[in-house]
Amino acid sequence: MTPSQGWYSVKCLFRHENDPAASEGHLYEERIIVLRAQSLDDALNMAELEAKSYAGDGGDVQYCNFASAYHIADDELTERTEVYSLLRQSPLQISEYVDRYYDEGTERVQRG
Repeated sequence: MTPSQGWYSVKCLFRHENDPAASEGHLYEERIIVLRAQSLDDALNMAELEAKSYAGDGGDVQYCNFASAYHIADDELTERTEVYSLLRQSPLQISEYVDRYYDEGTERVQRG
């Protein structure tokens, strides 16, 4: 790693086609990767190249041309390092906010 490089995480959005479990609508994936880059712009460019590679050519996964980057402040990735953060202003109360953005009932996640 050169002295000017830092850690970045980038969230990219994908759509999966032909998923038998997605009987209604489309199946979307938010995928976060961690990489080293010279700047936020470089991180975005690197992540978009990786996203296109992940999606492949003409397969069942489509890159949605959405990437959101986050500069990781720590020099070293260790347990409990914050690797992604997004702030959103909203008039919604907590339960409404969670229902609207994170728990509408169609997510394929394991909740704790």
